[in-house]
Amino acid sequence: MLSLHACNQFTRFKCGGMSLGLSWAHVLGNAFSASAFINMWGQILSGQMPPKSLQTPNPVKAKFPPPSCEKSVSMKRVDPLGDDHWLTANDSNMETDYFPVTAKQLEHMVTNICADDKLAAKTSHFEVLSAVIWKYISETREDLGPRIVTVSTSHNRPWENEYPTNGRMVLSMVEADFSVAKADVSAVVELISQKIVEINNNNIGSVDEEMVENGNGEADFITYGANLTFVNLEETNIYGLELKGHWPVFANYTINGVGDEGVVLVLPGPTNGKGEEGGGHV
Repeated sequence: MLSLHACNQFTRFKCGGMSLGLSWAHVLGNAFSASAFINMWGQILSGQMPPKSLQTPNPVKAKFPPPSCEKSVSMKRVDPLGDDHWLTANDSNMETDYFPVTAKQLEHMVTNICADDKLAAKTSHFEVLSAVIWKYISETREDLGPRIVTVSTSHNRPWENEYPTNGRMVLSMVEADFSVAKADVSAVVELISQKIVEINNNNIGSVDEEMVENGNGEADFITYGANLTFVNLEETNIYGLELKGHWPVFANYTINGVGDEGVVLVLPGPTNGKGEEGGGHV
């Protein structure tokens, strides 16, 4: 199945298994929208009636305006790509790695990093994993950075039966005024956590719409990889597709067109094959 912005690819194996791939243009919506789309597609194939109409999501009204685009470093303007190209070229060789983390390993990490029970209770797995990766990258670079990262989160509202949109994704800059490489991981966790709480409580707007509007839609920008970018997809229903009573054994996302600083996607881990989460992360 192929359209201008979406493509489904099916691969059947002699053992009886099947691989299903969905290529989804980000102009249609983010990973949450893509998951809702493919899960609803599976429901329609099984004979369930689709909703008569999709709801139009009400945009979150920001209590505070976003930072001006001149001061924002969460997005990066790139050279014009032209009408026939969607992806910008990288100056560095980019590779993709996959790190599965079990529920038991996550519990061990949270317990050791967040010694205070109150801190552990309010800290998400996303924040812990992001802090650990940020610190290890800084150590590998011998404390030469990054001191600034971008965190991509979503407003906590329903996603089902709504038009695809990017309006719920919020990009926020997290800046450390201390050595991340030498700091305790708990300090990095707290820094990320405080920023996310600030965004959620104050509904701070995102600068991306302002930048696009100022460019009359003609300028080209990248968000993922402009800084080292952490994307929280913990709540994505990535294993929600059901075909003839079968659920995914493994599901994953990748993003093309990432800038040189790289992107980290935090996703739910594999399920038990029945659509029930196993508690791990990827």
